[in-house]
Amino acid sequence: MPFPPDSNAPLLTLETSVSKALMAEALDVSFDREYYFDPWRRREVDARCHRYAEEALQDLDAFYTESNLGRKAWFDRNQVLVGGIQPNLILGMLLGAEFVPAPRGDADISPACWAGLAIEDLPSPNTLPDHPLIRADGVDYLSSLTDQWGKICLTDRLRAHWIEQLLPNTTRALKSFRDDFYYFCGTAACLSCLLESGRYDELRRLLDLDDPPFWPFETYWAQALVRQGAG
Repeated sequence: MPFPPDSNAPLLTLETSVSKALMAEALDVSFDREYYFDPWRRREVDARCHRYAEEALQDLDAFYTESNLGRKAWFDRNQVLVGGIQPNLILGMLLGAEFVPAPRGDADISPACWAGLAIEDLPSPNTLPDHPLIRADGVDYLSSLTDQWGKICLTDRLRAHWIEQLLPNTTRALKSFRDDFYYFCGTAACLSCLLESGRYDELRRLLDLDDPPFWPFETYWAQALVRQGAG
């Protein structure tokens, strides 16, 4: 919708960030493996970076959010900004690549982890959730991957397998109230599989259990409506 001619509302807002390389040089902090896998270490380093951005870069109104998931307007100092390991790097690690942190920059993974492998030697998608990287994830770093689990499982047969595995705990999680709260890290994966399988009625019945509705989960229903021509 266009703004009225006399409106002072900005057409575009910018978020100024700073790189890990700048933080490493200015503060002598290290973005090593511990930074990515230890939330307490992550919070300690990020807090120093936030203070530096506020004090030394006031004229830029900068916010340290490089490779994190965050916006300054909604930031709270008690938060730990997750992210930093991009979804494509996570998937590569699940498929055999090694995580390669760069203490003074952005992390990467070892290249060509599939080189020389026959198709039958590649890991099957249904084995990926058993990878130690996922088993050890207590902070939901992998949410960007599990959110798209239905797409990663390329067939309805494989999606049906995961729906069967995830549905009981997903149902329990969505039915729980805050005074008896039960969290299940596979809820988004289950919803994604229902969406990609075209099982829209089951998806809606499952989401109706959640009271009040939780928007990140309701986005799956929004996508279902679009695919049914209701968008």
